[in-house]
Amino acid sequence: ETRLLPQLGSLITSVSSGVYGFARSIYNLIIGIIVSVYLLADKEGFLAAVKRLSYAVFSVETADKLRQGLNFVDKTFMGFLSGKILDSLIIGIICYIVCSILKMPYTLLVSVIIGVTNIIPFFGPLIGAIPSALIILMVDPSKCLIFVIFIIILQQIDGNVIGPFIMGDYVGLSPFFIMLAIMIGS
Repeated sequence: ETRLLPQLGSLITSVSSGVYGFARSIYNLIIGIIVSVYLLADKEGFLAAVKRLSYAVFSVETADKLRQGLNFVDKTFMGFLSGKILDSLIIGIICYIVCSILKMPYTLLVSVIIGVTNIIPFFGPLIGAIPSALIILMVDPSKCLIFVIFIIILQQIDGNVIGPFIMGDYVGLSPFFIMLAIMIGS
């Protein structure tokens, strides 16, 4: 009674708060999906309403500049996203080809993991390489070291050659300026 009941009370509190947090997350996800569907279904109406509101609140010149700025941001962001997805697809295909040549285990699974996580900026390649290396390590430890070396080389080629070339086309910047931004940002 003196030990078990207090611990049981704290356990019940922890479990109930965890279940509540999980249920709240699922609820927010469902509401987010529903709101997204409604927004996408009537996006022209919302865009027209925002345009009317901006012209009502701001002067015509300011509203035009605001619209042009938002269009530029939309174009650049969508270009970045499209370029990053294409870059990640290319990296996944290269990974599949090289891993097939090197006869790595679970080639398709590893390549999909590498390609999908490559979408995440900066840490994506590391996030994908760790579980992929662990999968290969469990099956064939000798090939794990080869895989890690290959992924390091592949990410260097991606970060210094393929990525800037593709992103330059999609974002509208020269690959030189993309490389300069990467070096300064690093």
